[in-house]
This record gives sequence, structure tokens and C-alpha cells, in this order.
Amino acid sequence: MNKDNSNPIIFIGMPTFNDDRYIKSAIESLQKQTYNNWILFISDNTSTDNTSNICASITENDKRILYYRQKSNIGLEANFNFVYDEFNCKSQCEYFMWAQSDDIWEPSYLEICINLLNTNRNAGVSFTGMDSIDSFGHVIRQYPSFKRFTSNNKFRNQKKY
Repeated sequence: MNKDNSNPIIFIGMPTFNDDRYIKSAIESLQKQTYNNWILFISDNTSTDNTSNICASITENDKRILYYRQKSNIGLEANFNFVYDEFNCKSQCEYFMWAQSDDIWEPSYLEICINLLNTNRNAGVSFTGMDSIDSFGHVIRQYPSFKRFTSNNKFRNQKKY
């Protein structure tokens, strides 16, 4: 794995609002990745819970994580767009990933996805199967693969998704 974070390969965008119950676990699951050449950009849409304190504390100890608090609530869609615009306009990273502030990633998630993209240069999207869990951590649904993206017309399927 590339330990040099001077030029991160992947920009992870995390828009958030009032997710203090989950955001620490979400960030920690990214910090535990076997692939660590990334930058995480968190845009807090003026949370009124403890989200900002959690993020400020975590960013003090990990230079890969950038935290931005909006001056006023700009709405869900605008916050997602803001995060993507940070990547698109200011980042030197090759890849972009959305990360929800209530998601947990297996330690090899980024490594698998980056390896798939690097070995399949015509691919535009990479992801793995996933499990949906409830607020207690119990698996409620499993998605082992996304077959709709493996058809002969990959571009149309990716665009539709």
C-alpha cells in the first residue's frame, strides 16, 4: 500500500447533518482501511447535535481528514453538490467516493475498489457488495453484487444509476 499521502489518490466526500450517533464509527471505519492514500472531506450542514465536536476532535489527530462547517443550512442537495465541487474544483485526486456519515466500510473496501479501477481502466465505477444494518448493527438485507452494472452496455447502466 502507498503510505505517502502527499498526493492522495481518492477523495472521499462526506456530507453530514445531525449524525452524532454514527459519524465517529463511519470515520473510524475509513481510518481502518488497508488502503490509506485518501483524503476525507466532511461538510457539516450546520448540525445542531454533537457532530461538529466529534469531527473537530477527529481532525486534530488525522491530517487526511478535512472538516468544513457551513455558515447556514444550505439543504441536502446543495451540501452534496458542495462536497463534489470541492473534489472537482480543488482536488488533485484521481478518484471520488461518496461516504455517508452513517455507513461502515469493511477494512479492505477501498483497496478492492481501487484495485478494480486500476486493473480495469475502462471502468467508470467500482464497488462491492453491501449489507444494510439497523441502528443496532443487525444485518437486515444483503446485496452480494450489483449485476445491473455488468451488462454489455456498461456506460448506459452507470449513467442510469
